[in-house]
Amino acid sequence: MLEKPASLDALTILNNIPGCHLFLLPDAPRFTIAGATNEYLEITYLNRHEAIGQGVFETLSDDPDNPAATGVKSLSASLSYVREHKLEHRMDDQRYDIFNPVSGEFEIRVWSPINKPVFDQEGNVQYIVHTVRDITEKVQLREEGRITGQKLQESKSVLRNMMEQAPVAMLLSTGDDVLIENVNASMLQLMNKSSAEEVLGKTMLEAMPELAGQEAYQRVLNVRLSGIPYAGLEQPVNLLINGLIEIRYFNFSCTPVLESGEITGVLHVAVDVTLQVTTRKEIETAKAEIERQKRLYETINSATPDLIYVFDLAYHFTYANKALLEMWGKTWEMAIGKGLRANGYEEWHAQMHEKEIDYVSSTKTSIRGQVSFPHAVLGKRIYDYIFVPVLNAEGDVEAVAGTTRDITELKKAEELLKERERHLRTLIMQAPTAMCFMLGPDHVVDIANDHIIKLWGKPKEAVMNKPIFEGLPDAKDQGLEKILANVYATGETFRGTEHRVELVRNGQLDITYQNFVYEPYRDSEEKILGIIAITTDVTDQVMARRKIEEIVAQRTMELAQVNESLQHINKELQRSNQNLEEFAHAASHDLKEPIRKIHFFTHRLKEQLSARLEESELRSFNRIENATERMGNLIDDLLLYSHVSQRPHQREAVDLNDKVKRVLEDLELDIEEKGATIVLGKLPIVEGNKRQLQQLFQNLISNALKYSKADVRPQIELISSLSTNDGKPFHRIAVKDNGIGFQPEYANKIFHMFTRLHGKNEYSGTGVGLSIVKKVVENHDGYIVAESTPGKGAVFSVFLPVH
Repeated sequence: MLEKPASLDALTILNNIPGCHLFLLPDAPRFTIAGATNEYLEITYLNRHEAIGQGVFETLSDDPDNPAATGVKSLSASLSYVREHKLEHRMDDQRYDIFNPVSGEFEIRVWSPINKPVFDQEGNVQYIVHTVRDITEKVQLREEGRITGQKLQESKSVLRNMMEQAPVAMLLSTGDDVLIENVNASMLQLMNKSSAEEVLGKTMLEAMPELAGQEAYQRVLNVRLSGIPYAGLEQPVNLLINGLIEIRYFNFSCTPVLESGEITGVLHVAVDVTLQVTTRKEIETAKAEIERQKRLYETINSATPDLIYVFDLAYHFTYANKALLEMWGKTWEMAIGKGLRANGYEEWHAQMHEKEIDYVSSTKTSIRGQVSFPHAVLGKRIYDYIFVPVLNAEGDVEAVAGTTRDITELKKAEELLKERERHLRTLIMQAPTAMCFMLGPDHVVDIANDHIIKLWGKPKEAVMNKPIFEGLPDAKDQGLEKILANVYATGETFRGTEHRVELVRNGQLDITYQNFVYEPYRDSEEKILGIIAITTDVTDQVMARRKIEEIVAQRTMELAQVNESLQHINKELQRSNQNLEEFAHAASHDLKEPIRKIHFFTHRLKEQLSARLEESELRSFNRIENATERMGNLIDDLLLYSHVSQRPHQREAVDLNDKVKRVLEDLELDIEEKGATIVLGKLPIVEGNKRQLQQLFQNLISNALKYSKADVRPQIELISSLSTNDGKPFHRIAVKDNGIGFQPEYANKIFHMFTRLHGKNEYSGTGVGLSIVKKVVENHDGYIVAESTPGKGAVFSVFLPVH
């Protein structure tokens, strides 16, 4: 039974599908018509109501007056194939004449048909879609081409003569293999051949194997097989030229040559248009690049905070970017076409720029300068500007372009840096000990005070502004090169004690012994600029001590006198070290002010420019502010370290229970924030400095809170017990936590100054806290031991003497 469309809308859509389609049931051999598009009905003169439900061959039969007609037979075979194999089938071009009810005769029609199956849910063929394309006119053109080919064949000799004399490249091929029968000189040149003998009698692929698989060769085969002429414009062809494959472009045509109605050959005509095509493409590429550059230029000009503008030679503005218009407080219409004075420039300022425009115009060279003038919003500012000539095609100046940059904040920053450098120079020059500053990886002596010049034993001009080992060649190969290179590369401070250094001083080789510190000097972005060296000549002390040791070995009887001398020398050493600590304390105080100014002006600059800053620039400002904050924290910690470096002169009984309770009160917010649990055992009363002891436990408990695990509540336990060491009794106060812990090999290193086991982005800090802890313990004649396993927390055991 015939299936009907599901609804009127579905039927309407089916009828109006573009193209000629017939929808058939697979009921062989009848193949009932279930539907047809309007376009198919129109081209076959069928009536929808009469056709639907009829067998396709009842409706579309062969012409009875044409005994050679094969339309019904071919179509029936194709539909049966689709039904049985469930596969699409494309038929050869098929003549299938159509009855015209108006004329009462069959019209000659040639079709290009294809039949496709439509499956139901079980995979069975439910319909067959018969789609056709009317190619009658195309076939008629093909017949006309055959006639043309016959005429060409009849006048073959005329064709050959024409080819030889033609100004374009021509080639005549024959047979299915495209055998080259004739070729003119122009075609030989395009084929990169020197004589016709190289190609005549060969197939086109034998003569030019690089054509295999290319579209141009396929076109030739299509013309040879179909007999339909082909003409193509700017067709790309890959040719073998001088051993290399090059792409060339051709306008070419292929025309079939007919003999007795049969295609016997193809006439090829080609014109090399490679130069025109590549030139056009280069022009198109250049135009696209110009447009891209134009868009880029306009985007940059509108987004940049720099002022960009153009003058004509009469001093009028012909262009001003957004930043300049905002600075003037004007619109484009108000400012463009106006002169300097009309846009608010004072007379002196206008005259200066007019003279500069005249100079650039007459000399064709640029000019640069700096000037200060008011901004409509920001007030008085300092600007750096440059004027450059704009030349026309003849090389004459037709305009003057300018760029101006606001350098007010840069100037302020430069002044701050200069102030910092002046301060550093003053500190070094006025230091009570030998001190210098060496710049860069070559350690160029930039600043050196009189104490260190005297220590070196060289004229000042012999060492200043030179690499240290060029000014002091006698100091080479004594291990100092490696030490300085490591400090500059790693940023780790080096401290040397009684380091032997041989120096030629005043023409004489001297063996000296020096206590020195090599400290990296950084800029605001933590980049190492150089090394500060602080040196104390302890040659006399070392030599004296060695002499004493010799005397002790030889003269035991004079031990008392030697001890008195040694005590005196030790006092001198202590005084020298105290001077160094006092100097470090003063230096830390004096560095606080420049750091504060840098932080203040950087913050103010960021607020002023916040509306125009890009994300990368905001990150740079944040890095500056973070770096200055870290530097301030570091200076504070150094100040604290300088305080605890001094052993307490007076001691008193200190109840550690009270001190720890005060620490817990100070850390109350941190403890609540972390959700920490503090277990406090009974702690002893010890003798010492209550302020330093409170700082000791402040640092240890803060450390335990800081290095806690992210997903675990901190548990911190303080317990006390008695212990002995070398027969001496000690109070052992243990601070135990359940934090992240550390590798056992770092148990001693963590107490070194500036030592950090984690990056600053993971955990904040300066690396000074545990150094302070160790110093306080040592000030109280005790010692500290750290024990840990990664991920299982740490135990810091403080041992203080029992009194």
